[in-house]
Amino acid sequence: MRVAVIGHSRLNIAPAVAADLALRGFEVAWWPAPAVVAARGGLEVRQGQLLDAGRSGFAPVTAPGSAAAALAGAEAVVVDIPAHELLPQVSAIAESLPPGVPVHVQSHGYWPASRLGAALSGRGIIFADSSAPTHAAAYAEGIVTAHARRRGLRFACVGGTALATLGLLYPDAQAADNALESGLESIN
Repeated sequence: MRVAVIGHSRLNIAPAVAADLALRGFEVAWWPAPAVVAARGGLEVRQGQLLDAGRSGFAPVTAPGSAAAALAGAEAVVVDIPAHELLPQVSAIAESLPPGVPVHVQSHGYWPASRLGAALSGRGIIFADSSAPTHAAAYAEGIVTAHARRRGLRFACVGGTALATLGLLYPDAQAADNALESGLESIN
């Protein structure tokens, strides 16, 4: 399965998710990845026993030169963009988002799936969120040090259903009743 990881907030969710998925055998493209990731052809993972992959090591991740290239052929999209930048940045790449492919927003608060679904409705995009980001890690110079992988999170979708795909990305994913549930849990 091809997964596009878009963004990189200071929470380092993007490199953690990209590395975990790559170690599990997914084809992962990360944009905009730091130059060191492109030069090395991936990420080095430490403390990987905390991830779904259950191991450390080298995680092959491509670093395309554009969001469109990262999204080409993607069967799932993971977004790590700060809440205050989410709508303008996702709007800027919306034309490249494949219709029917779930876009999981890794963010606290802000009601991301609901807000993006309302703002970008009519494009066939399925937005998903959960009560918290799935991964936590440190990142420096192409090295991901896993801190945590939150388990048992409930996911909500807006614009369609995508729990089957989300379950491939996050094996313990559970369905939330709706985006109101995930949004309220996210802001406590």
